[in-house]
Parts: sequence; C-alpha cells; structure tokens
Amino acid sequence: MVNNPDLYRRVFSSHPHATIVFGLMDGLIEDVNDAALALYGYARSEMLGLPFSALSAEPEAILHKRKDGSVLSIEAHRTTMNIDGREVGVAVIREIPAARDLGGILALILGLAETAIRALPRTDPARPDLEEARRLVLLAAKASAPLKA
Repeated sequence: MVNNPDLYRRVFSSHPHATIVFGLMDGLIEDVNDAALALYGYARSEMLGLPFSALSAEPEAILHKRKDGSVLSIEAHRTTMNIDGREVGVAVIREIPAARDLGGILALILGLAETAIRALPRTDPARPDLEEARRLVLLAAKASAPLKA
C-alpha cells in the first residue's frame, strides 16, 4: 500500500466510530477524530492531552463518561501501533445504547452493582442490599432470556 498521509488522515477523520490515539507511556490522548469529539462532548483542544483513563466512569472501562458527566456504555477495541517510530495505543470506541433492550439495561445495572460491591468493605451495612440487587438482576436476566429468542 502506498504511504499516503493524506489518505490515512481522511480515513481516520471520517471513521464513524470514536477513534482515539494515546501515548502508551503516559496515557495522554494525542489525537481524536470528530466522532470521538461528538461522543464525549469535548472540543479537540480540551481532549488532546487529557489522560485516556479520564474517560472511564468505572474500573472495568465498559462505562465511560462524557464531559458533562453523563455515563455511556461502550464497546472498545484497542491495539498498539508504531507511528513515526513510536508505539502508541489506538482505541476505536462504539457506544452501546443500553436502553435499546432489557438485556442492556440489566447488564448496565449489574455492572454498577458489582462495581459498588467491590468498592465496599465486607462490613459495610449497604453491602447486603447491593448483593440482593445483584441477585435480582441476575434472576431478571435469566427470566428475560426466553424473550430474546
């Protein structure tokens, strides 16, 4: 393939999914496409230099947060590549509309409950309620599975 920086820039810029390039050593965002700006609500100048981890709303990184603090469920594909002799990370991110189906909503609730449970000490009085909520979500997911078929 011919080395054509303009072609690559056009492909990167016009990709329909959020695409973010970040430094592997420092984790700072180095480049973003317009889809990333639209998804996260940042201006390019605000997003460049931001730690990639600042986009995550929770440790498992399946929930990200926009500039305004609203949370979105995402699917991300990450890889590394060599650009100008330097290894960088590249993430292509797609929003998963959790409200699209019951399974998505239950998965979102389950993820939030499990994150909260892991963050709480075993002796915290709120922990049993969260564990019960997790149990009920799993039960609802099992009950709703036949509805998808």
